[in-house]
Amino acid sequence: MIIVLLAQFAAVVILFTLEASTSYYLTDGMDQSIKFYGKTGSTSKFTEAMDFVHQELECCGAYGFDDFASPNATNWFATKRGDLPDSCCTTVTENCGAGLIDMSDTKATPSGVYTVGCLTPTMEHIQLWLTILGTVALVFMFVEVASVFLNIVLQRRYKEHEDYQLQAKKVKLVKEQDQEQEKALAGAAAANSNTYATA
Repeated sequence: MIIVLLAQFAAVVILFTLEASTSYYLTDGMDQSIKFYGKTGSTSKFTEAMDFVHQELECCGAYGFDDFASPNATNWFATKRGDLPDSCCTTVTENCGAGLIDMSDTKATPSGVYTVGCLTPTMEHIQLWLTILGTVALVFMFVEVASVFLNIVLQRRYKEHEDYQLQAKKVKLVKEQDQEQEKALAGAAAANSNTYATA
């Protein structure tokens, strides 16, 4: 049981530690997703992942919609310059993101698209779930420790009760033996007195 509790404690520590390192890995993952966005083949998973995040969290790019107007979006910038992914549109239709970025002023906010970057909402979402998991694990661990403690207390009480019952039986037996001896002595004394009286 102690090994299980130690393993759970280690898991909780890892969960809360992961929360701190999530930022680095998530930032790197988002940067890679922007870099390879729109490519086919083995890197198409980056596109699928970003499209999913865009629609689920209602955001666009890692830091904002203008990520797709930056040379950092290597593939997208080279092939679809001035366009936004359709998944950035508030209402997704085919080619809804075409020509929405003004390349002379890439910070100008286009209409009908999500403008907030996905890095912060994704980080908050992941941290929320890591916190929930860590808290649930801590509560579960507390319940286990409390049940072990309660079990120990109840067993000790049961043992004390058993000892008390055993002691009570011994005392009762000794009293019965004393009473029998007293009766025997009283009977012997009465017989002796009768013997003296008749003599």
